[in-house]
Amino acid sequence: PPQQQQQQQHRNDVLLLCWPPREEAPDEVRADVSGMAAAALRAYSGDTVVYVGEVPTTQDHHHMRGATSGVAFHRALHAEWTLRREVMLPHWPGACDSLTVWERKGREVAAAAAAAATTTAS
Repeated sequence: PPQQQQQQQHRNDVLLLCWPPREEAPDEVRADVSGMAAAALRAYSGDTVVYVGEVPTTQDHHHMRGATSGVAFHRALHAEWTLRREVMLPHWPGACDSLTVWERKGREVAAAAAAAATTTAS
């Protein structure tokens, strides 16, 4: 199927978001700039995201407001992705920047199913 071919085509791609703009109220900044991180994550069909910025330190990402991205992005990231690695970065006082590597949830299940389908077809 075309969707499966597209997923396989992007399997090794990585989405890199480095200090994406902070989400702001609609009247403060253009929506396409403010929602860039969440929109990029929604549009991305690969399995790996590298994010450089602030990550909520608790599961209460609904009220998180830092210098990068925002609530919509972090809700989607925590709901649909698994944190695989975090590297703390030098940062300004009061900031908590890190480089994080995320893997799409369910990737192992999809990979096992694809492998089983390939074995069955042989």
